[in-house]
Amino acid sequence: MFLSDANSQILNMDERKGKDLETISTQTFIFKVDNKDSSFTQFGYFATGNDAHTGVRGIAFDEEYVYLSDTWHKSVKKVDIQKGEIVANKRLNARNKFTLADITVFNDNLYVITDDTVVFILDKNLTLLNTLSVPQDYNKNLGERKPIYWQTQDTLILHPELEHGKQLSDFRIPVKLIYIDKNNRITSEIKLLKPNEYPLIRGYIKGKKYEILKQDGKYYFITEYGKLPLQSDIPTLKRYGAINFDFNESTLVYFDMDSSKFVLTVIRYK
Repeated sequence: MFLSDANSQILNMDERKGKDLETISTQTFIFKVDNKDSSFTQFGYFATGNDAHTGVRGIAFDEEYVYLSDTWHKSVKKVDIQKGEIVANKRLNARNKFTLADITVFNDNLYVITDDTVVFILDKNLTLLNTLSVPQDYNKNLGERKPIYWQTQDTLILHPELEHGKQLSDFRIPVKLIYIDKNNRITSEIKLLKPNEYPLIRGYIKGKKYEILKQDGKYYFITEYGKLPLQSDIPTLKRYGAINFDFNESTLVYFDMDSSKFVLTVIRYK
């Protein structure tokens, strides 16, 4: 399913990547980090001595709003990117032992993926609509690996991150895939896939193909929409493996974070 979608996107991207995109505007919004904020309207960030940092791990972009999964506060925040303001905040059930991972727009709602067996579904006003439980064996052997997903128009596909050391293997690897359809029906299957057939953990974000290219000392963000010059590289949050950017046909959004501030960048282009 996802491989045919990927192949069509690669062809589309190859056709469009030669189109030069022009930046219309770049905005940067800076927010405070406050771990003790009882209202959870500020962002949380926790740094331990062994680099196992905890901060915002996921971002989803939809029209004029950005949605962020704040792992420390176990909350989802909605940011108006016209005003640069947090306009809504939803604290999820703190009694559940879960860690917020990524967030995506699917089926015109927000799906918040966790490191456990829970997937939260919220509407775009951050009202909790449903809580899904994926099969227990999906996460039983997850360990240090992150849950990641592939996304098509009709299906959200969850799967564990490919184990370190197996990316270059030519052997087929059993992969447990969890499918969530638009009616929130959950099915699963185990597929034997080579790493190059695996649900493409590099070069794709939310099922969308991208490439960050450094050429002659300059950075370019390349998608099916064209080639966008960047003033600098998109920051990589290796401290805790955040998926920190999203894009559509006219806007790129990304964030950076440390123990003192959360920085959101919005680049509009044509």
